[in-house]
Amino acid sequence: PGCAECLAWFLATLVGANVAAAAMCMAIGAASPSNSVANLSGSLTMMLLMLFGGFLLNRDQVPFYCRWLSNLSYFSFAYESLAVNEFHKFPADFEFTAPINTSKLPPLRITGDGVLQEFGFAPRAFAFDQAMLLALCAAFVGLTYRVIAASGPRGQLSQGGGGGAGVAVVA
Repeated sequence: PGCAECLAWFLATLVGANVAAAAMCMAIGAASPSNSVANLSGSLTMMLLMLFGGFLLNRDQVPFYCRWLSNLSYFSFAYESLAVNEFHKFPADFEFTAPINTSKLPPLRITGDGVLQEFGFAPRAFAFDQAMLLALCAAFVGLTYRVIAASGPRGQLSQGGGGGAGVAVVA
């Protein structure tokens, strides 16, 4: 809340999630035989990771046989890190009110840690979430390298004019 360290962790989390997404898509693209297969595979993988990342579907509601997908989703680690960074030890209380004006429902006051607890986020897992984001980045970059190295040369790229895109020349 308003500290330089919080802003630094916020930016580090966003960059880590972005690098993990880009590296994952590069690995999928490198392993795919065509652009259309890469686009389809990348989109489906991204949707699955979003679904099991904790934002669209509460992690407590995920069936036990699909929980492993939550543990592979970089969205899950980034989402928990961002929530903990924002709400943990927040100096003010949050006040929730009913959408209709009535005197029967008093406003609900809750602390930032209470918000985290309600959504199932653990402040003690912040370092683990950051480490897992970094590990997923490294794993996806390593996987991309292995796939490219195993595929061998596919042709040379010519440095033709027009936008800097190369044209594959296969002998």
